[in-house]
Amino acid sequence: MRGSPFNHLIDPDPDQLLRVSIAYGFGRGRLKSVYQILRGKDGETGEFTVSKRDAQFEVLKSAQAEVLDLTNWHQFLSAIVGAGFRSAEMISSNNALLYAYAFYLLGRKRYAVPEHVLQKLIGRWFFATSLTGRYTGSPETVMDADLARL
Repeated sequence: MRGSPFNHLIDPDPDQLLRVSIAYGFGRGRLKSVYQILRGKDGETGEFTVSKRDAQFEVLKSAQAEVLDLTNWHQFLSAIVGAGFRSAEMISSNNALLYAYAFYLLGRKRYAVPEHVLQKLIGRWFFATSLTGRYTGSPETVMDADLARL
């Protein structure tokens, strides 16, 4: 994000931030499935409605506000730095970093994990996903599966 003191780690583009918003707001990793949701498709009936579409765009708007909140972003990046990742050269996958941010937001906002606990968990999660290359093959599919496990 522009103006971040952590720009030496990553400066995500709007598409990447949209992906994080979708993962955080809808619990989905695949853009294809979110397209149907944003069109207003009801999961039970399969029908498309304007009211459902409007409600889903409100969910996206709210998620985007959380993703773009610099306090959230800086707290998340401090967890990454705390895990030992001090420069962009140490980060092998932007996908892993951005998906870790989605998990950070879920932990912080949806599950109310205490910040000191969340910082350690996210640092460990990012280390493990970076080490294993978890989000390098089919990142949307893997993220979708990870989110479903929550």
